[in-house]
This record gives sequence, structure tokens and C-alpha cells, in this order.
Amino acid sequence: MHLVLRVLCFSLLIPGCLSSTGEIAIGCAQWRTSAGSPDICCESCHPGNRLVTPCGPDPKKLCVPCRNETYTTDTTSFSCRRCTQCVGGALTLKKACTRSKDTECDCKAGLRCGDGHCSFCVQECGKGQEPLPTARSCRNCPVGTFSDQIHEKCKPWRTSCPHPHEHIVALGDAVSDSKCRITNNSIPQVITLPTKRGSEDEPRSLIEVSFHHPQQEQGSSSETLHSQDSETKLLPV
Repeated sequence: MHLVLRVLCFSLLIPGCLSSTGEIAIGCAQWRTSAGSPDICCESCHPGNRLVTPCGPDPKKLCVPCRNETYTTDTTSFSCRRCTQCVGGALTLKKACTRSKDTECDCKAGLRCGDGHCSFCVQECGKGQEPLPTARSCRNCPVGTFSDQIHEKCKPWRTSCPHPHEHIVALGDAVSDSKCRITNNSIPQVITLPTKRGSEDEPRSLIEVSFHHPQQEQGSSSETLHSQDSETKLLPV
């Protein structure tokens, strides 16, 4: 009965039973009991704590925080790891180490992390370039390829267009793909108007032209002929 009451006390008063160092709570976070034993056994320490002993009467003493400049991400580990140091002329500090998380490093401008942990830096390739697979530098995209993103592998120019009515109208360059555009495949027809008046029964040209003459007073026969001659000069049919 005494054991049950003590476990109940730990469960209800766990925030009061645990102190904190900064944002790190001290001690065991989850534990289990064994029938017939006064001790409890820790299953998981608080983040940033390492395990001291698996079982004991006090959950606060089963785990202790990592020391300065050390950390752990494993809540069941018996040891802490030393924090990474961002050393060298290319690396810079992004986020300082905490007891539950390692240091985050970054690279200076013009460089980028060479791996997921940013343990080294490589040259950042611009558009029209690609990173060399076996080196930490860049090369220009070979002819027939392009790169329109920062630090990406060059891709070959397209050889066909995505839509059936499009055609390649311009080849690409180092930073852009070949360009497609909808074009008219029909052969343009040249229409020439005849220079002599033909019969009224002959078919007219496909180009339709209309004129509107303003009304005027009836003139002499010579004025009428002059008007007809002007019409003939304007529109030979």
C-alpha cells in the first residue's frame, strides 16, 4: 500500500518533483514499477538528460542533465556526446548547442553545406552551372544543357514540345530551355489582284472590297465619264 501511494504521489506531483536547468527538466520522465519492489525503473529520461542508473527509489536521481558543451538525443543513453565545433574559415555558427541538440553550423556567403550535418562547405553554383560530383567546385553547363536553379545539375534541352500544336522556335542556352510556341503549319497564299477589267461573268477575287460613293447632283456626261475613270483607277478588277 505504501508503494502504491508513493507511485501515485510521483505521478501527480511530477512537475514539483523535478527541477529544471534552463529549459531542461531533471530526472526520469517515464518509469515503471515492479511487483514486490520498492524501486521504480526509468524507461525514458527527460530530454537532455542521461541515464545514471536504471532503477531506484527516486526518479529525480535516475537521470542527470548533460554537462556544458555536451548533449544527447537518446533519452535512454548512459552518456552524452560532445557538441560540434564550427571551426575553419568557411563554417559559421547557426545555432548554439543545447543539452538536447547538437550545434548547427552554416557556411559563409557564396558557399553551401557539403553534407546534411554541414561538416564542410562547397562552392555554391549559380544558374548556368552545375556542381562537380567529385570536387567542391562548379563547371559551366555543357552545350545542349541548362540550369535555371541555384546549385542544380544541368538538364538537357527539350527535343519536343508538351502540346501537339507547339513547335520549337528557339534553342535554349545555359540558363533556359528551348522555347516552344504555337505556329500555323498552313502555307500562306499570295493573292494578286488582276490589272485588267474582265467580263462581269468571271469570278472575282477572294478579297472583298466595297466602296460607298456620296450622293451628288447629276452632272454633265463628261463629269460622269470622269467619275467612272476614277473608279477604274482605284480598283482594277
